[in-house]
Amino acid sequence: MTKSFSAARRHRAGLLGATAIVALSFTTPASAQCADQPDGTTICSGDNSSEQSVNNGAGAVTVTTTPGFGIDSPDNGLLISGAGSLIYNDANASTIIGRGRDGIAVGNGGGASRVEIRTAGDVTGGGRAGIITNNLGTGGVLVEATGTVTGAQTGITIVALAGSGGDSEVISNNVAGGTSGIAVENRGGTGAIRITSTGTASATGSEGFAIVGFNSVQGAGGDIVIAANNVAGVGGGINVSNLGGGSTDITVNGAVDVASRQGVSAGNGATAQDLIVTTRGAVTAGASAISVSNIGRGQTIITAEGQVLSNNTRPQESAISGNGLNIVTGGSAGDVMANVAGVEGRAGILIRNLGQGAATLTATGRVEGREGRGVEILSSSTAGAISANLAAVTGATDGVIVTAQGNGPVDLAIAGPVVAGDNGVRVELASNGVGDVNVAVNAVTGGSNGVTLTALGAGDIALEATGELTGTGGTGLIIFGRGAVDADVVDVTGINGVVMSTSGSEGSIDFTSTGTLTGTGSDGLFVSSSGAIRIDATNSTGARNGLTMSFGGPGEAVLLVRGTATGDTNGVRATTSADATGSLSLDVNNAAGGEYGVSIVTRGLGGGGGGGPQLLRIAALDAVTAGGATLVTRGTVEGGIAAIDAGTESGQGFALTNEGTIRNRSGASADLAIQASGGPVEILNNGTLLGTVRLDAGIVAPEPEPEPEPEPEDPGEGALGRAARAGFVIAEVPDIEASHRFTNAGTWNSIGGVNVFGGADDILNNVAGGRLIGGVSAATAETTTYSGLETLANSGTIIMIDGGFGDVVQTTGDASFAAGSVLAVDAGGTGSDRFVADGATTIEAGARLQVSNPQPLVIGTRYTVLESAGGVTGSFTFDDAFLSAFLGYRQGNTPTTIFIELARLRAFAAAGLTPNQIAVGSALDGQAASDPLAAAALLLSTDAAAQAAFDGLSGEVHPAVRTAMVEDTRLPRNAVLERLREPQGGAVWGQLFGNWGKNDGRGGTADLDRDTIGGVLGADFGVGDKAVLGVAGAYLETDLTLAARASDAKLKSFHILGYAGGSFGALSLKAGGGYASYDIDTDRFTAFPGAGETLLGAYDGSVIHGFAEAGYRVALGGGYVEPFAQLVAIRAKTDGFAETGGSAALTGVGEKEKALASTLGMRFETARVGAFSVAGMAGWQHGFGTLEPASRLRFATGPAFSVVAAGQSRNAGVAAIEGRFRPSERISASIGYDGVIGSAGQDHSIKAGLRIAF
Repeated sequence: MTKSFSAARRHRAGLLGATAIVALSFTTPASAQCADQPDGTTICSGDNSSEQSVNNGAGAVTVTTTPGFGIDSPDNGLLISGAGSLIYNDANASTIIGRGRDGIAVGNGGGASRVEIRTAGDVTGGGRAGIITNNLGTGGVLVEATGTVTGAQTGITIVALAGSGGDSEVISNNVAGGTSGIAVENRGGTGAIRITSTGTASATGSEGFAIVGFNSVQGAGGDIVIAANNVAGVGGGINVSNLGGGSTDITVNGAVDVASRQGVSAGNGATAQDLIVTTRGAVTAGASAISVSNIGRGQTIITAEGQVLSNNTRPQESAISGNGLNIVTGGSAGDVMANVAGVEGRAGILIRNLGQGAATLTATGRVEGREGRGVEILSSSTAGAISANLAAVTGATDGVIVTAQGNGPVDLAIAGPVVAGDNGVRVELASNGVGDVNVAVNAVTGGSNGVTLTALGAGDIALEATGELTGTGGTGLIIFGRGAVDADVVDVTGINGVVMSTSGSEGSIDFTSTGTLTGTGSDGLFVSSSGAIRIDATNSTGARNGLTMSFGGPGEAVLLVRGTATGDTNGVRATTSADATGSLSLDVNNAAGGEYGVSIVTRGLGGGGGGGPQLLRIAALDAVTAGGATLVTRGTVEGGIAAIDAGTESGQGFALTNEGTIRNRSGASADLAIQASGGPVEILNNGTLLGTVRLDAGIVAPEPEPEPEPEPEDPGEGALGRAARAGFVIAEVPDIEASHRFTNAGTWNSIGGVNVFGGADDILNNVAGGRLIGGVSAATAETTTYSGLETLANSGTIIMIDGGFGDVVQTTGDASFAAGSVLAVDAGGTGSDRFVADGATTIEAGARLQVSNPQPLVIGTRYTVLESAGGVTGSFTFDDAFLSAFLGYRQGNTPTTIFIELARLRAFAAAGLTPNQIAVGSALDGQAASDPLAAAALLLSTDAAAQAAFDGLSGEVHPAVRTAMVEDTRLPRNAVLERLREPQGGAVWGQLFGNWGKNDGRGGTADLDRDTIGGVLGADFGVGDKAVLGVAGAYLETDLTLAARASDAKLKSFHILGYAGGSFGALSLKAGGGYASYDIDTDRFTAFPGAGETLLGAYDGSVIHGFAEAGYRVALGGGYVEPFAQLVAIRAKTDGFAETGGSAALTGVGEKEKALASTLGMRFETARVGAFSVAGMAGWQHGFGTLEPASRLRFATGPAFSVVAAGQSRNAGVAAIEGRFRPSERISASIGYDGVIGSAGQDHSIKAGLRIAF
């Protein structure tokens, strides 16, 4: 029994004393203030200071009051007794005080009578009870007190004695008492107990209870129904003991806040029915907040809508004192249902279901055991299912403990975190239990273990963990079972990360982890089963093995590692026992171990039927079907000794498929990557293999360390645990006549190492897309050996290209190169890479040879790339292998070798895109191969490099000089035409100018930039008053730049011009001609690998030009406008020259360029404003004939070639504007702008002039 029954015994002793005192007190007649009335009733009136008594012997009593009635007595207040019905009805809110004893005491002598006490006033019993009554009759008792009732011992007391009938009912407002606020006891009566407290009920003594209800006699009494508002006091809250035949129903609508004892304590005896407790506000208590015991025949239902809190002030009373919620059932008790919010106490929630029904717990708030367990649920062998739905749990010792020995499943769901000092969550299905274990948790942290699930009975285990499971001092997750295990987790951490084991023919494991499994002292994951295993893990890391799987039965064992498995010893360790008849399949993405990335030891027959191979897939799987089909992505497997170690004692074969990366942890290609022994090995490499393989017999696998031990308290300890952790040691395997097959569809790099093939007829098949790497370091000549290999069949690529020669790939057997296969080697300088076969080599049509040249080339040198002691049949398809844009290799052969030799394979002109580039290339093609310029051009790596070199060699600046000479004539010519706008009289005049011009390159020619400065000085005289004749001289300096050709030129020129002009009315005619002598200096730089020279040229040139213009002047507003037409003819000539500076120097012959251009436009001048006016011109210019200049050039050797340069615009707009100042009729000065913007260039000039007439 719980404390409810011991508390009941103490309160019953107090009630027995009260009953005797009530009986002895009813001996005096009514006093004068309570007067009998003719109708047999009694009316009490007045303000009384002494005890008032009403006694009708064997009759009934009815007492009423008048306004103003009250009692303040040093003894009892009001005493009423009789043998019939006793009724006290105070509608006047009378105050009654019995300072020495009771406030109101009513005693019923028996019979078919009823006791009713109704008072609206305050009632105080200073010595004992506020209101006290007993019932010996059959009519029941009603106490209704709407005022405040206070008693030194009890506030309101009702005792229904044996033989009494009817209900004992209390309806009260505020009630307080030292031992109890309200106490109702049924000592053998047949009625129910009903207590309704609408105010606050409290116990003022530390050992008391605010409300007490007892059915004290076994089997006697009906329901106990308590409905309270607020419950408070320094003692306890509600204490109920029901040994009767009814139910217990307790409802608290307000808060329970008591300091010393239980908040709500209730117990049902063997004959009682349901036990129901409902609290709608917070429950706070010194001892257990809610504690119930039911050994009756009904359900136990607990509902706590507010926070439940025990301050644990009485830990000495019992082991469960101070818990937040205690529920204990036994005997014939039915289901247990608890629905609570938050709970906190010494321990949080304790449920011991020793009855016949199921247990259901729902906690929507956090449950905390400050000094013990957060939640503990225990069911006996007679009990049913367990279901718990929790929000969050904290335990100083354990978080959640569930122990099931009955029939029915265990369903545990925890939405929030669990934090515990010892075990986070532990669920145990005992060996005599029947039912599945279903657990869903979020994050769980235990100072020892995180989650422990044990099902030794007839049931399966299912776990879903959405948060991290942590066992700080032990294991993150432990699962032991005899049935099926299905677990889905995210992250798990512990000294052992995860330990799972099943035994028996019904056992199987299906485990999925989407996070990281961490074993800080042992394995990240350890799995053992004699049934089927399916592991789908993302990441797993361990201080010993990242992941260990032990398989010992029929069916299929499948391991998938989607992320990385890492261990100080092994990344993945997989073993099968001697009686294993199922298949073993590993799918691993990344694995790394101090010794091995993946280690496999098999003893059983395997293959699902006893004869098939074990299957090892190194891959990350997105899906797995029953037939083993996979979708794969890339991963990495590595180990300190080897990435993979596979051995068998039964002679069964291994099949290895690599979709990721396999390598020795050292990362060295010569170190061991895969070793396998004991049977035939089939390897398919679809990914990357870095390191050597050893495929033979007799490898001794290292003895593993002991497997993880469970905690001693785990029920799995014993035969089951020992079987799950049996060690695996492999002895030396005898030699067998096995043949190995290695198919390489990915990349295999074992450079510098020796690969051992120890079978009878071993084949390495490098399929299409596969790459066998034989060279990675240009500075090292590396040798890769395939020892013991009978056949190397290449349909893919064998590559030794690494920027250095001398690498060797060697096989001890025959070799073949299929159509489409590639042998790729370095060759150059004094040596080459080689493929060497000790047997015969067959080269099919379509097999290709690829050559890279990292060393200076030696024309005529023969480089051997294949040697075969047994002879060579066939030759490679070898497209001329270009080492530069022009130089490459050709293939040749002897009976036992294949070689290549160096030769020129392509014309220089073929690399050109523009006419100039093609012309330069053709000239180089005409040079001897020994010519320094041609030899340097041979080494140009690409067509783009060749095109840049040919542009630099072209000498394009030389024809560009003549473009500049033609453009220069515009400046002195325009100066003369401006003078002729006023042809009257004679004058001396001059003009200074500066010009910035650009001719756009077209068709592959470069842009030409020009800067010119100079001046003109002229003198003329009038012929009559309408014409003028004159001469002028000019000097110009022009700087040319072809930036794209790294070329410059400087032109110095002297000009002499003659001119004439006249006006004939509005018509004006102008004409002239000139000659210029040029001094030309060129400077260009050519640079590409093997050639870098500064080339200088100096030569002369000349220009002859003539011009004519007709205009028609129309006066306008004091100024004029003058439409005009102009025609210009130019011939520019340069002399022959010879550049100096190196092998790229050019010679050129004399060249002439002719230009003809016309201009249509309009001149104008404004009216003078004082001495100032503005004049200008705008027009359209059109060029005729060929506008791009060309030069025939030649290198020191080879044929001549022609190049062109940027020319004049075909069409252009011309414009000029100037301001004129005439201080007198004889003197004028001007400053202005003159420009040309055309389809292929532009010019901009600034000029200033002075004219003095005479």
